[in-house]
Parts: sequence; structure tokens; C-alpha cells
Amino acid sequence: MSCAAAHGVLDAFEQDDVLNNAALRHKEILQHLRRIQSVVPCFIREVRGAGLMIGVEFEQKVGVGGGVYGARASAVQAAALRRGLLLLVCGPYDTLRLIPALTISAEELSEAMDILLESVKEVAAVQ
Repeated sequence: MSCAAAHGVLDAFEQDDVLNNAALRHKEILQHLRRIQSVVPCFIREVRGAGLMIGVEFEQKVGVGGGVYGARASAVQAAALRRGLLLLVCGPYDTLRLIPALTISAEELSEAMDILLESVKEVAAVQ
């Protein structure tokens, strides 16, 4: 039974060209994230990942008295959620994890990145 299920998954991957789609969307998501970095400079520290699992690490903000804290990822996550985009915060650094479905379309990805851009701009304006 489990082998038949695995076979079905592999057939679906082949029929829907899932791996090629993921490779194309990976390139697109990096282009979108570079655009966001250029619109809001000094806000995103690093973009990293492989395929469609991408980490977006934010610059840590220095508070009063020199203390450093990381609340930007959580603030962007909340702003994106208000706009209908669900994102994950992960790791010990101030990082968002983007992990869309392997079958995401270019249009869906573009819409999500537009929401992310607006959310980043909102948080950057406040901080």
C-alpha cells in the first residue's frame, strides 16, 4: 500500500512537472526578495535557502541603551497575516521562513510577494 502511494506521488510529480515548477519559482522568489531589499534597504540582512524553502533574516534593531532585539520578523508576519498571507517565524535569529507549495503558480507567488513587500514597508515605516 505504501509503495503504491509513493508511486502515485512520483507520477503526480512527473505529470504536473513539479520539480521544474519549483526551480522556476525559486528564481522568481529570489528576484522578488531582491526587489524588496532594494525598496527597503538595510532592513533585510540575508536571504538564504534552497528550492522553495527560503529564510529571510532581518537586521536586528538596536534599542535604547544599545540593546539588540529581534522583533521585525514577528511584526512582518503579523502585518502579512492581516493582508491574508500566512508566514512562519523560525530560528534563533529574526527570520521569516517562506515555504510555499511546490505547485504554486507564478501569479500566486507574485501576489504573495506583493503582500510581503507591503508588510515589510509597513513595519519599516514604524521602526
